[in-house]
This record gives sequence, C-alpha cells and structure tokens, in this order.
Amino acid sequence: MAELAIIGLAAKIAAGKDHMSSIISSRRGFFQISFADHLKISLIASEEMSWEEAFITKPQWVRERLQQVGTEEMRDLPGMEDFWVNALESWIQIFHHRHRITKFVIGDVRFINEVEWIHENEGVVIRLDSDRESTEELTPEQTTHRSEVSLDSYNFHHRVLNNEADAEESEIAVIELVDMYLRSGAHDGQIF
Repeated sequence: MAELAIIGLAAKIAAGKDHMSSIISSRRGFFQISFADHLKISLIASEEMSWEEAFITKPQWVRERLQQVGTEEMRDLPGMEDFWVNALESWIQIFHHRHRITKFVIGDVRFINEVEWIHENEGVVIRLDSDRESTEELTPEQTTHRSEVSLDSYNFHHRVLNNEADAEESEIAVIELVDMYLRSGAHDGQIF
C-alpha cells in the first residue's frame, strides 16, 4: 500500500483525536477512518447501540461496550490480535480501489500492532498529549483499560501538545507534520 498516505493519531480518551482527524481531513483532504469503525458498525447492525450513540454522543456504556468487545471479546482471542488491523486494511483497500482515495487519517490508534502496521505501510503516527483529557464521566476501569494505556510507554517520534489554551497552535503543529510527511514521505514512521 505504498501509494497511499496514512496518518495515525494516538491519544487518550477526549484528547482531541476526532477533532484533529477532522482538521487533517478538511485542510489536507484526508479520508477519516478508524480501527473501531468496523466494530461500531457491527454493534449498530446487531442493534446494541444507535449510530448516534456509537459515533456522536458516546455515552459511558457505549465506550465500555466498545472496549469489552474490541479487546476482551475479539483481540484477546488466539490468533485475533490483528483482527481490527486486517479489517481496517480491507476497508482502506475498498475505498482506494472503488473511489481512488489515497490519503487516510486514522483517528484511534491504541495498540502497538496498529502503530507498527501504519509504519509498515510508510505512514506516520502522531501522539497527541493533552491537558484536557476529561475522565469525569468515565469509570476508573475505562481510563485504565489496555486500550487507553497500552501506548503510554511507546516512544513516539512525533508528539503534539493539544491543549485548550493553544488549540490553534496545536492544529498548526499537526498540519505542519502532515505537510512534512506529504512532501517528504515517511520511513519507519519518521518524517524526514
């Protein structure tokens, strides 16, 4: 998939991943996609939650169910660690071949195998560090779930502080990284 441009965003809950994905999409023409899209659509199709609950309001019980199904009920099964990576790769191939989409931003990078897959496909992952991480409505189990902490000690090559006070500066910093990536390409997740 070397002909594609892939940018991943990694961060904690409520750190601005969706917002930054939207910024990259609107300013640089990237198609927004997520590892969790396939899971969310499956749960909507089985009538466990509504589209609005899965993609917009994201109430506490929805986040909890997504963590449970996505990790404990799927990724933890023997041989299934890459299930969500494989699903996303298939969707990217569909969008590329059907619609000629070549630029993708993945707004929910949460595990090392996801980072590695992006790097293997000559993409880059940006870590958003934030002082606005709101965990008021989340349980301690949700904020310490593996999907929230598995990348805490990962050494990201590209980090942006995404905080309330300097939101515009954060957006500029991310767009500058995107532009560097588009101009120069990436190798092993590093922008030259």
